[in-house]
Amino acid sequence: MSIKCTNQSFLYTIFSELQVVEFLLQIQYLEDKNYPGDQVEKALIVNRYNVSHAVKYLEAMVQLLDLGFPEDLVSDALVKSDNDRDRALDQLIS
Repeated sequence: MSIKCTNQSFLYTIFSELQVVEFLLQIQYLEDKNYPGDQVEKALIVNRYNVSHAVKYLEAMVQLLDLGFPEDLVSDALVKSDNDRDRALDQLIS
């Protein structure tokens, strides 16, 4: 016997809950790698929840912040440069 669910809102709720759980697991994974917690969530969001792209973003973010650039400008430059640290740096100094 198979059970057929025709309630789309029920399916949407389950799908949404699974997405939230996956997002929280991604946050935990990146925080366990010692990336700053306040930057991890933003890194995932601006990189469309792609962990490998978020890692590249976070690595470049840390390096550019160490050079003394403000976090909001670094973030904008990284987004515009597709997480390319050198291109982001060019944008920051121009």
